[in-house]
Amino acid sequence: MASTALASQLSDKQKQLGDVKAQIQANKQKLSDANQREADALNAIKLSDEKVTQLQTDLMNLQKELDQTTAKRQSVEVQLNETQKRLDAAQAELNSAQGQLSQRRMAYNKRLNNIYMGGGQNVLEVLLSSKNLADLFERTSFISMIAENDAKLILEIKKLTKTVSDKVAEIDSQKKDLAKQRQALVDQENHMVAVKNQITATQKQFQSEIDSQKALLAQIQKQKTDIEAAEDMALASENMLTNQIKALESSGQVSRGFSRYNGQFIWPVHGPISSPFGYRFHPILGVWRMHTGIDIVVDSGTPVHAAATGKVIIAGWYGGYGYAVVIDHGGGYSTLYGHNSSLAVSVGQQVSQGQVISYSGMTGLATGPHVHFEVRVNGNPVDPMKYLP
Repeated sequence: MASTALASQLSDKQKQLGDVKAQIQANKQKLSDANQREADALNAIKLSDEKVTQLQTDLMNLQKELDQTTAKRQSVEVQLNETQKRLDAAQAELNSAQGQLSQRRMAYNKRLNNIYMGGGQNVLEVLLSSKNLADLFERTSFISMIAENDAKLILEIKKLTKTVSDKVAEIDSQKKDLAKQRQALVDQENHMVAVKNQITATQKQFQSEIDSQKALLAQIQKQKTDIEAAEDMALASENMLTNQIKALESSGQVSRGFSRYNGQFIWPVHGPISSPFGYRFHPILGVWRMHTGIDIVVDSGTPVHAAATGKVIIAGWYGGYGYAVVIDHGGGYSTLYGHNSSLAVSVGQQVSQGQVISYSGMTGLATGPHVHFEVRVNGNPVDPMKYLP
């Protein structure tokens, strides 16, 4: 009968070992996939960073060109203001010359009117009243000189008016050219501002993509960490089961030196159960998986008691369980206490029911302080609630 029980335990352990190895292989594939996704995300971030850097360079070059164009436009505006002042001065000069011409014409026309329309007799009287021939010639020459001077002055004023008018036209032409230059520079500035705004918007879009890619990268890296932690836990389980199988294969009996399990367990700690036995969505790994025990919520440092008399077969870091204790109670029964902050026993030590074996914590894969308590029969996890009062 002992041999049959031993063979049954060995078979169960070998099956568990096969399951653990399959889990390890699956984790390796998940890790490989995560590594590839991480590489893709890093490459995408690198490309986006390069685009943002190039856009920043384009933006700086465009801003430099925009500053130069603005400086040119401001210089043209200064020239335009100076040209306007010259145009105003020339226009004032033209108005003055036109006024002089108008006055001279009015005087000349009045004199002609007096001489030829109403003043012909007066001129004749002036000539006839000459004392002698010399006086006549003198008076005739004087009258001719007046007429000639009037005509000459009018001609000079006309020339001055034309000169000033040409000057006004030239300055006005310069003003129009400068206005065209200014408008072209303004249009160029507006175009550059529009391009700058477009580059800035594109840069923000790429930056937003980078932020999203970095968030995805962080998520992938967290998944990698979780997978690696799960793999550590699976490897630890594999090592434990391998050692147990070796022990079973090399020994014809188990649990020597202490009483066999009598079917009575006590609670290792007292507190609310935050997660029962059975399939659940893992709070850290983010996948549905079997929860092989119950989580009892207590403060860190709470004394953890042995559920029954037995022998410590594991005491130390145990993968995702953190600091854990496993007690063999005989008859194929064992209990596990995980996520401890510290341990109070060592491997090979015999403990009695109710003895303090560790102190609670949140080491390993844990979101808060609690005690993960498992009951295993022939190495297989069973619902602890069936064995607790």
